[in-house]
Amino acid sequence: MNLKQLVSLTAVEIRNFLREPVASLLIITAAILFLIFAAAYGDDPAPGGLRMVDFQVPSFIAMSIAMIGLMNIPYAMVEYKAVKVFKRFKGTPLEPAYILVAQAVVSFLIVLTSALILIGTATVVFDIQFQVDILNFALAFGLSSATFMSLGFILAGLLRSTRAVEGVTGILFFPLFFLSGIMIPLNAFPQWIQDAAEFNPVAHSMDILTATWIGNCLNDHTRAIIILCSITVLCTIVAIKTFRWE
Repeated sequence: MNLKQLVSLTAVEIRNFLREPVASLLIITAAILFLIFAAAYGDDPAPGGLRMVDFQVPSFIAMSIAMIGLMNIPYAMVEYKAVKVFKRFKGTPLEPAYILVAQAVVSFLIVLTSALILIGTATVVFDIQFQVDILNFALAFGLSSATFMSLGFILAGLLRSTRAVEGVTGILFFPLFFLSGIMIPLNAFPQWIQDAAEFNPVAHSMDILTATWIGNCLNDHTRAIIILCSITVLCTIVAIKTFRWE
């Protein structure tokens, strides 16, 4: 793979994303929702000296990763197929697969930007406290991003129109979000919903991000890591099998 070509295409994809009127909103949604949540629930101290707002930052980072992975990748890919971008690439020296890699890179940069904006907003407004383990948090962040990007590529392969993407991703995202424990504790739901949430990648992403945010090691969350890795590998295989260039 030609690195120079990939960098050039990635730059083009970034410009294309920023031209969309909803791009800025997509990036800052997690920060906005965090501020609403913090205003509603306050910042009273929790056990261990941390406050509710301190614990919730990684939860909303997990939400942002899920939202961008599930919505940005399939929308861009399906739109490209609709306007025959991949077909045109076949007539150039640049392989269409470069677009897939560029989309993954752009989506990761969007997720990273969203997380930094959220952390910056929480620091300025609430002076959040944390004992983050940088290496473990970075690994948790990378694994969570890979999981939802793989899910996004599956949707990109299965869906045929941007309208379908909007409908399906909305139907898929909101149950994952509300059954993750971010807004409503899982123990408030019936037991069968709690059991189903065991397979919710948003919940497991939130668990490992929160754990490393407060200084714990990923080794203590082997179950969540195994589930996220399994979802990533399975979804990547399915995405490869189901993706169509046209």
